[in-house]
Amino acid sequence: LAQLKNIDSSLKIEPLRGNVNTRLRKLNDGEYDAIVMAGAGAERVNLDLSALKVQELDETIFLPAPAQGALGLQIRADDENTESIVASLNDDHTAALVGAERAFLKHFGGGCSIPLGALAQFRGEDIFLQGAVASTEGNGLIRESVTAIDPETAGEELAGIIKSKGAEKYI
Repeated sequence: LAQLKNIDSSLKIEPLRGNVNTRLRKLNDGEYDAIVMAGAGAERVNLDLSALKVQELDETIFLPAPAQGALGLQIRADDENTESIVASLNDDHTAALVGAERAFLKHFGGGCSIPLGALAQFRGEDIFLQGAVASTEGNGLIRESVTAIDPETAGEELAGIIKSKGAEKYI
């Protein structure tokens, strides 16, 4: 949301808790003028949003949280049977992209309270990783990108570039 604040510093951003239906009820009850929520969540539950004005936040102006929408499965370390079953669910391309985004986050100390966004995409065989760190007050944003073959390298390089431009002051 820090990225939104940098688009319009007059926005008043408040926390919003609850599942999708609770959030929409709060919007419809007038507790909020607008809400931000993941489109994937709305699609997953076949949510009818036809009564609302929906504005998709384009990645050219707003980068999602790292690994947004990626699912992770956790199993017992000694459960080889379950491991063999869930291994077929893994998509190597998605894992590489999520790995790059998470590596970027890791080099800023991790956590969901850091005001940053990241989006990795394949361009041919290379990973194109975009990242942004924003001031929560709306008075600064640093956004850069890198291209690399290795996910960890992409995340580390991008974090280094953004840190060199003064991102630490926003964290």
